Amino acid sequence: MIAITGGTGFIGQWILKLYSNKYKFKVLTRSLDMSKDIYKHENVVYCTTDYSEDSLRELLKDCDRVIHLASIKVNKGIEEKFEVYIENIRISENIFKACSNVGIKNIVSLSSRTVYGFNEDKVYSEEEKVNPINIYGIVKVTIELLSKYYNDKYNMKIKSLRLAQVLGVGDRDSFMFGVFLNRCIEKKSLSIYGEGKGERNYIYVKDVARAIMISLDNSNESGVYNIASDTTVSHRELAETICNVFDNKGNIVYLLDKVEDTSIQRIDVSKSKSLLGFKCEYNLVEMIEDIKRTLEEERN
Repeated sequence: MIAITGGTGFIGQWILKLYSNKYKFKVLTRSLDMSKDIYKHENVVYCTTDYSEDSLRELLKDCDRVIHLASIKVNKGIEEKFEVYIENIRISENIFKACSNVGIKNIVSLSSRTVYGFNEDKVYSEEEKVNPINIYGIVKVTIELLSKYYNDKYNMKIKSLRLAQVLGVGDRDSFMFGVFLNRCIEKKSLSIYGEGKGERNYIYVKDVARAIMISLDNSNESGVYNIASDTTVSHRELAETICNVFDNKGNIVYLLDKVEDTSIQRIDVSKSKSLLGFKCEYNLVEMIEDIKRTLEEERN
């Protein structure tokens, strides 16, 4: 059985939707309301935990692998405070310790692109010196170091996946992609500050779910891996693609008097290709087209 911490969230729910016919999952979460819109399947068991070591040790006894998703996320527009995000370190420490105590070595822990900075002259590989862009990134680096400590000291096989920005149905609407998507669905214009020159590697949530399961299958691997598409996309290209796919073509307003985000972040994915055997299946157009199909299926 595979345990998932934070399994009621965006990525966790997609893992269950895509893989519960093949695997048995135990979903660990702080609070649970089965009347809410969470994925239900005969191979999925939901359990509540306070993420204390004692609670985790008891719940993990019948599991052989762990996907660690539980995390307090970045909230756009809200002042970052270290005392908020430090809880992520405590939870991770308890998970790794409980796993070690019950004999679970194979763990996938999610890290983030936020451990890297922005530099158009660099392609960020796992060996690159980290330069976190926010407190959330600092905490993610700390958890990666904690993972390495457990790998080295207790011969565990924790894989830290540095995810690029994840896109998909069910993510928060406050970020740029969600705003663009909702505007296109309503056939309204999209506003871009400046010319939309900033660039990012994106990744579809279905590719993220597959990367996590592939990483679990690589039970003898450990360490840090970038998980991203192998091409960057500009803010302008993202907006144009969403408009084209959702029949809102050309409905973009460029606010040239506004200060735009021109930062560029390029991520090297050669290590995950060679050691994990992972490569994204969806390019940008395919990703947006699949999101459109998913939304249409949900409406029907």
